[in-house]
Formats: sequence, structure tokens, C-alpha cells
Amino acid sequence: MSTIEKEVVETFPNDQPKTVLYRSNEGNLIKREEFYESGRKKAMIEYKDSVPNGKMMKWYENGTLRAEGTFVNGSRVDTSYQYNVDGNLERSFYYQNDKAKIITDYYLSGKKEKQLNFIEDVLYMWYENGQLKTKLANSNGDFIDYYSNGNVQMKGKIEKGKKEGVYYYFMEKGDTLKTITYRAGEAVDSVLFSNE
Repeated sequence: MSTIEKEVVETFPNDQPKTVLYRSNEGNLIKREEFYESGRKKAMIEYKDSVPNGKMMKWYENGTLRAEGTFVNGSRVDTSYQYNVDGNLERSFYYQNDKAKIITDYYLSGKKEKQLNFIEDVLYMWYENGQLKTKLANSNGDFIDYYSNGNVQMKGKIEKGKKEGVYYYFMEKGDTLKTITYRAGEAVDSVLFSNE
């Protein structure tokens, strides 16, 4: 039969536990808990054979969940979440091989605000109504801005991190406003269209 040994390794001046470790019969760390001076739980992480493996959770002092995620064999996996003090989702991190591959920020409404996608090498931004606002390739690819009604505001290409080729600018109803031609990030020509 296995037993779990609880060890208070750090306390506050009022003798409340600050850090508590839980170990198996073999002495392997299986859980770590941290507390606020008030006694409320601050953080908890599960271990297997003294390596982070399982749930990780953090709380604000008011008891609201601050962050949650999962470890497997010491590496962060799947999606981790961060919340504000009121419990609203603020940010999420999608992990592969212990590296954040997609980082998403959220509006208070819970809708996506922006997302940095390292898998696609693209930055996305949204209006609060959920409509896509910007799609920007970080080094090579499309750069597109949208109006809140969904119509394209501007579109062009990025090469080696700089504007390249013809950029098209549109009015909100869709008519072409102007074009600007770029070479290695420098504007070399522009045309303004008459919309009479």
C-alpha cells in the first residue's frame, strides 16, 4: 500500500504554510502546492517521479483561477490558459514540444483579439465583433487589413519581412482608393484613383 508524505518546506511569519511538497513512499515528488499568507491556495502542480507531469493550476488571492495547463514528462503540452482577476479568459498558449506555437489574446467578451501563430508564421487580429481585422505574414506572405464590415481595406505581400510589390488600398464599400508599389520595403510608385 502506498502512502503520501506531506512536507511543509516553507512557512510565513504567521506559521501558515507557504510551500508544501507531497512525496511517494520512494521519495519522489508527486505534487507541489504554494499558498498565500491568508491560507488560500496560490499554485499546484502535479509530478511523476519528481518531474512535472499532469495538471498545473494557479489562483489569485481572491480564489479566482489565474492559469491552468498540463505537463507531460516535464514539457508543457496542449493548451494552457490565463485568466484575469475577474475570471475572464485573457490569453491561451498552444504548446508543441514545450514551445508556445500559437498565442491568442482575448477580448473581455471571450472573442479572439489577436493571435500569433508560429506554425503558419502569421499574426491575426480581429475586431471585437469577431470580424477579421488583419492577417500579416511575419516574414513572407500576405498582408491583409479588413474593415469591421469584412471588406478588404488593404492587401499586399511581405517578402523577407518587408513590403514588396503592389499594395492595394480600398474604401470601405470596396472601391479602389489607391495603389502603392514597394521594393524592399520602400515606396517607389503610387496611383490615386478617382471615385466619382
